[in-house]
Amino acid sequence: MGGIISLFLTSPTMRLSDLDEYAETMLAHSASPCGWRGQVQVFGAAKYAVRVQVGPNQLAARSIGLNEVEPRCATGT
Repeated sequence: MGGIISLFLTSPTMRLSDLDEYAETMLAHSASPCGWRGQVQVFGAAKYAVRVQVGPNQLAARSIGLNEVEPRCATGT
């Protein structure tokens, strides 16, 4: 029978969103190869939402469809 491991991360220099990304990518994904079973959960995550307001008339004037906005925002074009 296994135990429970709890890790608490803080940083005086990293933003909370960067610390969350580190926990999600480095720690959570490295648990499986170590033979750990069960769940890896990250609490207190800082996920930021991006809201974009567009003008339908301005999009139409530039021949840009609403369905093209999200991919362009994701790529920065």
